[in-house]
Amino acid sequence: MINFRRATLILLMNFVIFLLQPIRLFKRSNSNKVILLIDLGHFGDQLMLTPSLKYLRGNQSISNYKIYCITSKLGLKGLQNNEDVDKIICTDEEFCSISSLKKTYNHFYNLFSLIRDINPEICFSMRSTFYHIEVLAMYFARVPKKIGYSNKGLKFALDKSINSIGNNHRVYQNYNLIKLLFFHSKNNFSPKPIYNYNLNNVKNFSSLNLDKNFVLINPYAEHSYIFDLDIYIKSIQYLLSKNFQVIFIGLDRNRYNVESFLIKNNLSQKVYNLLGKTSFDDLGYLVNNCYLLLTVDTGVRHMANSFGKKVI
Repeated sequence: MINFRRATLILLMNFVIFLLQPIRLFKRSNSNKVILLIDLGHFGDQLMLTPSLKYLRGNQSISNYKIYCITSKLGLKGLQNNEDVDKIICTDEEFCSISSLKKTYNHFYNLFSLIRDINPEICFSMRSTFYHIEVLAMYFARVPKKIGYSNKGLKFALDKSINSIGNNHRVYQNYNLIKLLFFHSKNNFSPKPIYNYNLNNVKNFSSLNLDKNFVLINPYAEHSYIFDLDIYIKSIQYLLSKNFQVIFIGLDRNRYNVESFLIKNNLSQKVYNLLGKTSFDDLGYLVNNCYLLLTVDTGVRHMANSFGKKVI
């Protein structure tokens, strides 16, 4: 049974779209030589976008275009210092889960305003959030060429589209979408994510004894597949027996859980707990220099992929 509240919101959103149709009748100024990519995912989502940005930048047929990206505040760090992006724009708020028509409309209008001000010649919706606002926003902003996923709905609003295949990794979904811009391309695509951290901003980790090989454990993410910390006990004991340094990394909100786990298992004097104590630049340094990363499927994993590190 369809949720009544959700069905009502969909009906109201469609009504708002109907009211906004006159916007498309206004005369539009000549568009700028800009290719705009919209991906409102988090840090890891932006890292998975970076191979396609490299592919896009390498095509000579669009060498006179600038490449802009609209992302979320959580996604910003995944694109900063990326030489393939000319400009990064953040949305005003995070809209991962929208529960009201007001928030949905605000999200739509924020994106619409950003796209209208950028006035790009080509716009990609790399993924869709609530009610596929990205596609609607670039449609009403009257972007000359709009590209996205047809199975997300609203195919009428797209000039070119493909079906996203669930079995395909996001890196290749992004690549297949970008390819729609080129009929003949000789550029080779590399699926390796790109992350550049600023070494000048990295903390002094001399107290961690990083001269010997160290292993990072990243046990948390914003998903439902988080394991109990006890599954790491045997791994930690084995690594310590082989003279590896073991370091936990993650967000501050989970720091107490890890601290309690280490105390309970008499590991607090042997294993470092850096949850909440690292910036993105710090993480980049640690991941780039670690022997191995044990992690759940989150942005840190894609960071390790960008450095070609061993990951479990």
